[in-house]
Amino acid sequence: VISGTVHVQPAANGGDVDFYRVELADPDAVAHGSSWTVQANGSRHIELSLSATVVPAGVSQIIVRAGNSRGVSTGFKSAALVDLFPYLPGNVSWSGDVDVEPGVIAGDVIVEPAESEVGIKAYIAYWYDGVKMEEVARATPRGHGVPTSLPVQYGTEMKADWILVVSLYRWGETDEGSLVEVVDVNGTDDARRLGGVAGAHAASASPAKASKSGDASDLWLVKPAGSSKLVWSPDLKVAALTARGPRVRSAITLPGLDAKVAATPKVRAAFAQAVVAVLRLTKFDDVRILRVSELSQEAAAQMRPGGRRLAAPVERALRENPTAAKVDFEVTPADGRTVDRVEARLILLSTGGLAAARFDAALAQALAGVGISLPAAGAALRFRIAEPQQLRRRKAGNAVVGVGAGAVALATASAAGADGGAGSMAGAAAGTPGGDRRLEGVTIDTTAEEGAADEQAGAAVLAAAIAGAVAVGATGCLALGHIRRRAGGFGGKVLLSEVGSSATGTGQPLQGVCVHGDSHDAE
Repeated sequence: VISGTVHVQPAANGGDVDFYRVELADPDAVAHGSSWTVQANGSRHIELSLSATVVPAGVSQIIVRAGNSRGVSTGFKSAALVDLFPYLPGNVSWSGDVDVEPGVIAGDVIVEPAESEVGIKAYIAYWYDGVKMEEVARATPRGHGVPTSLPVQYGTEMKADWILVVSLYRWGETDEGSLVEVVDVNGTDDARRLGGVAGAHAASASPAKASKSGDASDLWLVKPAGSSKLVWSPDLKVAALTARGPRVRSAITLPGLDAKVAATPKVRAAFAQAVVAVLRLTKFDDVRILRVSELSQEAAAQMRPGGRRLAAPVERALRENPTAAKVDFEVTPADGRTVDRVEARLILLSTGGLAAARFDAALAQALAGVGISLPAAGAALRFRIAEPQQLRRRKAGNAVVGVGAGAVALATASAAGADGGAGSMAGAAAGTPGGDRRLEGVTIDTTAEEGAADEQAGAAVLAAAIAGAVAVGATGCLALGHIRRRAGGFGGKVLLSEVGSSATGTGQPLQGVCVHGDSHDAE
């Protein structure tokens, strides 16, 4: 389905043309489906609005002919309809924090090129903590297959642990994006971490391994000792429920537990069950798992509680198993007045002691119920609970993000969902049917190209109007922009395609025709 506006610019010496015929045609210029006739108005610009028009199978171009009382020109001008999908940013990494002030960061978000950067106006980075937050940085793609750097300025307040990067087109942002975890380095750290952590993406590779610097005197060159990779996060409909009111967030780290196992629905439910029990909450729904991450061996070691010894079996498991699981969760008490009590109990758990030992036992029991056995721990702890963070209500209506298998889908915060986040992405993956897609096109001059990749742009964008004639040696141009496509329909960008013409007797030329799409058509 297409929707747009056909712009007809007659030649300067036009006068005998009474109307113009606009048709959908196959590669042989045989018309199919709808056609339109627009009355000529001398040499004045003519516009024809196309609303929600179904494009028949086999149609590959739009053609325009000039006509009068003696007939319609056999010569015409055509432009190809080419499907152009919105493309996600490539893999994303973080250069490392070079601002040593605590709570603030500076560095670069490095974005690998999208599969095609044609039509991409910018890559935009947002803070992400289970919901899409405010913008961090943006930059125009460099093109030519070169990664794009999105600079994060000195003194930028760190508002979340993750940054989401999306592609911006003329019609708006992509329905997916890529995630990267950001680590704040401050002046009290033993080392300045400047290495990156690879982001989560539908087709992302394993995170790059960073090595330690051997020169202790050159702390600015020391890279992170470990890395983290997102394994699971709720789908967009469940993530939309994040901003429900006052809540507390924390995380559990279990060395030696496979993150992919921890990400399964039954294990996530077991984690939630244990948290409900130890916090003495009344409703299971008060606890929601936000994401499950896989930590490298070195990163897991860094997650150990300060000053407390992990159980010997866990220490051994940590040495033998290269990864650990980190489960981020959120507690939203049904009675908002108890949120302070929940935060206090989580702080107590994060410091160890008897309460932490009870939680250790509750967690082990809950996991055993779903077939997961933790090493016997004795009096030592098998886990680490991060110090909690209390959050207040967010304004509804922001776009939210859900990540499944590394892909990110966006929707409004009014969306609702089921299954606690293990559900489908509803066509979120690029090229998957079922998602609402938008197709981008623009009109430019004969030498400029749209987007950052010049080589690609030559095959996907338009040249401007080329003078000529449709009636006797007709030439012109068609440009289609802002067309949106839904699975089962057809949409695309119209390309310039000169076609030979012949005389008909109308006697007047057509200078140019352009088609501009309508961003209001969602099919």
